[in-house]
Amino acid sequence: MIKHLMMVVTICFLAQGCMEIEPAANDVGQLTIQSDGEKDDSSYEMALARAGFCCNTLWPKYSYNHSEASRLHWCPDDELEEHFTGLECAKAWAMYNKVMNQKLNYLGCGESTPSIIREPDWISSATTGGYPEISWGFVYTHKYVVERKIGNATWVVMDSLENCMTLYNDLGDSSWVDSSVLVSSMSTNHYYRIKSQIYHQYSSPTSSVKYGVPVVVNISGPTSITTLQTGTFTTSVTGGLPGYEYEWWKYQECDDPKAPIDPKAPSCGSWVKLSGTSSSIIVGGVRPSFRLKVVVSDQDDVTDTDTHYVIVTLPY
Repeated sequence: MIKHLMMVVTICFLAQGCMEIEPAANDVGQLTIQSDGEKDDSSYEMALARAGFCCNTLWPKYSYNHSEASRLHWCPDDELEEHFTGLECAKAWAMYNKVMNQKLNYLGCGESTPSIIREPDWISSATTGGYPEISWGFVYTHKYVVERKIGNATWVVMDSLENCMTLYNDLGDSSWVDSSVLVSSMSTNHYYRIKSQIYHQYSSPTSSVKYGVPVVVNISGPTSITTLQTGTFTTSVTGGLPGYEYEWWKYQECDDPKAPIDPKAPSCGSWVKLSGTSSSIIVGGVRPSFRLKVVVSDQDDVTDTDTHYVIVTLPY
């Protein structure tokens, strides 16, 4: 025997508010409880009513305490008797929304509710009016929490958005605009992520989306030295995600490419990797000139390269 419980579902539009509807038969919003044998109709109806109280009354209302419960007295083996908290109902609804071809069952009938609140399935980034716009997929949840991280700073909660329970996924897809910063004014990477919230519990965060600022590298230092001098060369870096790594290379120009190779002379005519790994390096050279190159990588493995040309003369 299969019984169906019709559920009142709340649809929420951010601008228009919420309204309640009753889904048609066989709609995705209905609750199905299955039995292997005949049961007394009165006890069965009571069980349905109490299950309906659980998911229609305790959920989705955020104002209810999460520990309040509905007792389901009737189960297929007629032995189990469990309380269902609003939090358990919410977790079950979230999973049902993700796998809609499965029946929504309850812990009292031997089914396990998810151990953690489900986060949105996807997150994406765009811009609107020059500001970051974050969009994400719908989950049955009370609220969404938007978090932002700038560079290597910690994650900060930017906003907490109310979410009503909706009937279909696409009706609940959400977006949020960070009006506090223009993308064009960012000097380092900005990251955003979303968490679902049900009562006092939060889901794992979604993967983060990034508004990346290009890594820009510049070498400063002398442009001419003598064969008895060394020069200090320094790299300045902007953009990207700080925590940069530096790789220095030197290309010594050959004094006379046609002359016999002097085994005591420094290598020339090719790039040679230097041992320096900091933002500055001290380097000398021989006539006629050499080139320095630095390759800088940020923590997101975004790189940029700059070269610097130095003329080398004999001392007077």
